[in-house]
Amino acid sequence: MGSAFRRLTTESRREAADAHDDLVATLAAADVKLPSIAVDWQCAATTGVALINLGAARPDVIVQLTDVIRDGVRARWARDPWVPAVGETVTMTPAEWQITTPGAPLIPAEVVELRGGLATLSYQGVLRLRRLHEIAPWTGGDDDR
Repeated sequence: MGSAFRRLTTESRREAADAHDDLVATLAAADVKLPSIAVDWQCAATTGVALINLGAARPDVIVQLTDVIRDGVRARWARDPWVPAVGETVTMTPAEWQITTPGAPLIPAEVVELRGGLATLSYQGVLRLRRLHEIAPWTGGDDDR
């Protein structure tokens, strides 16, 4: 039975090993080293899901890691600098259609609040939370609402 379970979890273990290696290499390119990062193989053997344990690190390493993440977030924002204004009409796909309906229609929603990379939208009186990269300016006419 152990070998059958191992075969069933091969993909999960491979994904975890690849993710671990990618993160370690990326952090090394940024001159950041998490000393305890490791794949939790015991969890994989028990639950079938391999987790990546980031481990403990000194505060100066966490500051470095935070700087790298912050730079990445800023770079992502620089690639897509559009940020809607509160009160602006934007395009969104309703969450219930995103997964089940490929090519789902885009509908207008009003921006109620912006915080970080998230926008709170109002559509037919219901509030929806969306990441900024999931919305775009509305190009339809006012009669389309």
